[in-house]
Amino acid sequence: MAALAAAAVLTVGAPAFAQEYSVNWLDSYDPDGITSGGIINGKDWYISTGETSQVWSIDGEIIFSGLIGSETDADWERFFNALGIGTATTERAIEDSSETNTRISTRTLVMNIANRAATLARAVRGTSLAQGGGLSDDEGGASLTGLAGGDIGEWAIGRFGIWADGSGTMFSDRTSSDDFWGNQLSFMGGADYRYTDRFMVGAGLGFERVEVDFKSNRTRLVTYINTTLYGAYLVTDSISLNAFGSYAPGLNSMHWAAGDGEGFMSHRFITSGNVAYNNAFDRVTTNAFAGLSYSYETFDSYENNGGTTIEPDDSQLAQVYASGDVGYMFETDGGALEPFVSARLEYDFVSEGNNDRFGSVLGGGVRAIWTEGLFVEAFGNTEVARSDESATSFGLNMRVQF
Repeated sequence: MAALAAAAVLTVGAPAFAQEYSVNWLDSYDPDGITSGGIINGKDWYISTGETSQVWSIDGEIIFSGLIGSETDADWERFFNALGIGTATTERAIEDSSETNTRISTRTLVMNIANRAATLARAVRGTSLAQGGGLSDDEGGASLTGLAGGDIGEWAIGRFGIWADGSGTMFSDRTSSDDFWGNQLSFMGGADYRYTDRFMVGAGLGFERVEVDFKSNRTRLVTYINTTLYGAYLVTDSISLNAFGSYAPGLNSMHWAAGDGEGFMSHRFITSGNVAYNNAFDRVTTNAFAGLSYSYETFDSYENNGGTTIEPDDSQLAQVYASGDVGYMFETDGGALEPFVSARLEYDFVSEGNNDRFGSVLGGGVRAIWTEGLFVEAFGNTEVARSDESATSFGLNMRVQF
């Protein structure tokens, strides 16, 4: 009897690694004589004992039946995994949430670099609209300088640009073995240099903060610092090629509702290649790109508070996608304003999760030129095609040209 009582409250007599789940267990522990039960992670658990034997069940299914004190570490692990809080489900939760977060990060990076590549087309045409063209200078529009247009002067004038981007995303996923939801904040800045009218290179430095809450009452926190190198080449006045590579070390931690978290490192790599089209027809603007992306994230192993080693598998995601937007430009006093609508289609041809392979994102926003050389874009979008998961983003992009 003592062995069962100790096991039920997970304090004395349980395997060392069982201490990892003590807070979660005790939150729902409701002893009733020699029979215990409660709800963990939305699942009913029940332990019934006789004088010498015991039966463990979850949602009416028997997980273990045997003599009191005869349970092994493997029995405990099977019981915890069935509740969605064991080692295997912990590893899977890290892997699944990583893929969701990487999908969001890839979209952000691809859009940032596509925006920068579009400046080559604007520079050659000398148009005034900040994204893809629009009213020319002699039509009264606000002229952009630097990469967006203007004559090349000294080594920096007309060649150098800096930019910054910030966005936030709320997401959820109910396809994982441990359902999760959370938020992701991203800030990135960069600079690029136009060597000729048709070739540009640049670099960016970014910060990402991810918070993931799981149904099992635990939280994953990640801080990424990413470094990105990119380049673009203008094939025609409207068609360009661009590519980038990005590396981000991640500082991860897993926390229960109370108690210290366990820290571990991850290493994320993202690369992408795209072909883009940017043009304007009077006041109507069109921007589109299509490409391939590949991401790979590795995780260091770590020991949880109970001494069990957690070893998540590597996570990888490869996508083919197409994205575009259509806008209409209005003149303002000394500037221009362009509302737009956007759509993105994507297909995961390499994926480690249980998510739908096909996805789409719909959105819109507004672009504005307020002063010469300053361009601002505000946008929002939401994922609409994948079942049992969602991602909604809002962001602000600012570019300064010299």
